[in-house]
Amino acid sequence: VGILRVKDAKSYMATYEASIQEISKLMKDSLLGGYEVESIEIGGTPALHLTIDMTKFAENAGADIPGMKEYYATMFGPDGKLSIFLAPADEENVVMAYVSPENLTRTLNAYRSEDGGLGTDEQLKKTEALLSESAQWVGYLSPGGMIQFGGQMAAAMAPDADFELPEFQDSPPIGFAAEMTASHLDIQLVIPLESIDAIVKFAADAQTLVP
Repeated sequence: VGILRVKDAKSYMATYEASIQEISKLMKDSLLGGYEVESIEIGGTPALHLTIDMTKFAENAGADIPGMKEYYATMFGPDGKLSIFLAPADEENVVMAYVSPENLTRTLNAYRSEDGGLGTDEQLKKTEALLSESAQWVGYLSPGGMIQFGGQMAAAMAPDADFELPEFQDSPPIGFAAEMTASHLDIQLVIPLESIDAIVKFAADAQTLVP
């Protein structure tokens, strides 16, 4: 999921849809084949549903390897189509979510809630404090979340395998930021020391599981 801060959400949505249509024309002969774009409503909010067929990509990216079909089904859905949803959260913010409309609804509700959602997370704040305050693009990657995701993918590829990953201790996310100025593009990658400690501990714990 993500949030795009814009000058005019309604105008941005219209421009985004038109741009995707043009991009789709350029992609028509590629493995991805282009986007299908549909105007929908989610919870009473006007939204865009973008679909991109990943089946050709999967066929040319190791689909014949044992477990890969299950992997791609988990990544993109059983029909091989990746869904992207966008909707205005208010006049100056647009929410984006992948996979399902429920993810978009959950993110919209979190954005509009009074408790602040992920923005109040204490671990995220530690990473946020290390990033440039004037960056136009900011992203966060949870090491623990990636480990959990990897475990889910492994389980999808080898459902009969008997293994369990060690617990990844709570830690700040890895942070990314990019700032465009009149003279240069500044890119930051921040890995808090707490996160490095957690990664090292997880690696050590994982080694004890190796026979």
